[in-house]
Amino acid sequence: MNWLLIASVYFIVGAFQAYYLPLGIESLSFFAILAALAVYFNIIANSNYPKPASVITWVFFFVFMYIAPVIQMADGRFPNTFTPGKTEILTTNVLILMFVIVIMFFEAKKRKPSSEPYIKKVHSVSVDYNNSGMITWLFILSCLSVLYLLSPQARAAYLQAENGKAMGLILKHFVAMIPVSLLAYLLSLEKSTRSKLHNIYFIVSLVLVLIAKNPFNEKRNALGPIYLGIVFGCILTGWVVSNSRFLLLNTVIMFVAFPFMKAFTHNQDGDYFTQASTFDFIRELKGLDFDAWSNIAATVHYVANNGHLFGQQLAATLFFWVPRNIWPSKPDYTGKLIAGYLTENYSMWFENLSNPIISEAYIDFGVIGIIIYAVFISLVVSKLNKLFNTSSYSSFISVFFSYYLIFIFRGALMSAVAYSVGSFLAIVVVPQIIKKIFEATSFRTNNIRINGDKT
Repeated sequence: MNWLLIASVYFIVGAFQAYYLPLGIESLSFFAILAALAVYFNIIANSNYPKPASVITWVFFFVFMYIAPVIQMADGRFPNTFTPGKTEILTTNVLILMFVIVIMFFEAKKRKPSSEPYIKKVHSVSVDYNNSGMITWLFILSCLSVLYLLSPQARAAYLQAENGKAMGLILKHFVAMIPVSLLAYLLSLEKSTRSKLHNIYFIVSLVLVLIAKNPFNEKRNALGPIYLGIVFGCILTGWVVSNSRFLLLNTVIMFVAFPFMKAFTHNQDGDYFTQASTFDFIRELKGLDFDAWSNIAATVHYVANNGHLFGQQLAATLFFWVPRNIWPSKPDYTGKLIAGYLTENYSMWFENLSNPIISEAYIDFGVIGIIIYAVFISLVVSKLNKLFNTSSYSSFISVFFSYYLIFIFRGALMSAVAYSVGSFLAIVVVPQIIKKIFEATSFRTNNIRINGDKT
């Protein structure tokens, strides 16, 4: 990517900031974030290798940590009702800048030479005995999953997932995800080896996914990874290969599609046309969907008054699966903690707040936590990037969890981790277990045949 183009884009976006914010030290701190993102953009765009996780990381920080807070600051009001002072603004932007620089450092360190051509190694999954048996059993399991989800008991429990009920979470983030793994696996098959039975499986699996993950009533943090993962991980993989094109596309998705989808996913009356026709782009950027920056600022203020928690929130995240009747003093997720603080001291009116991973790091471990968490995220991003070029089904997994990073980044971390475990089990572990069973069965059958021939 030509540096002249980068400079031109930087100038245009900088002019946007100058229009919204008067020149001052607070404005300069936002320019510093923009400068870091410009360098990060160049590193990603100049890579000859597809980096879906890096692209999504950049898009999140550009939209949530730069564009949205600049517009909110110009408006003088923030989604979480907390109005930060100069100290909170500068501290927040320094923490964001540190996080981006660490990720950028690891990205630059792992970058392949630009002269080295990218050779697409992604291969489709061939249909052998083991894969054919795995697909059949995954198909049966998917059908049983959706049939159970349609039962009155399951539907009642499913609705309790938002309240953190264990059974609801299992149904929503594990059971309902099994048909997704089937659909993605079928799309990963080599076209020449697909049979008529596989085509029937595909049609049924598509219907099962639409039932289990209905686009009209499912939350966007679930819909995005599923449907975008299928589109770009299984169908339009060529769009991912070009990092600059994929980055620009996802910037548009984040700016427009993400808030626009609320007209469908948050519509209780069913009047989708009215909701869509009254869509206001700038108003959405000032809303709770884009509260990430302001929640970091609120966390900085909380720490200034209450001190760090020294791993308390991380422990609660790692042991999210421990019931409260066993661990009565189990901490609330960080979003709820900060929401309570804002309700008590400001004008916040509900407790279901997001809380970015930067806040999670800072509230527990301070500046050291920012560095440690950023290093960990860098390793995850690198792993997901490499996974894209492994196989067709791995490409889906890579893109799915790349989009899921938005939920990790935006928080709260406890919810994001709890939800991701169910998805990981459904789309990674379950297919592998079934496949291993068939591989073991096939191995034993072949041994019996060989021994029988010898006798």
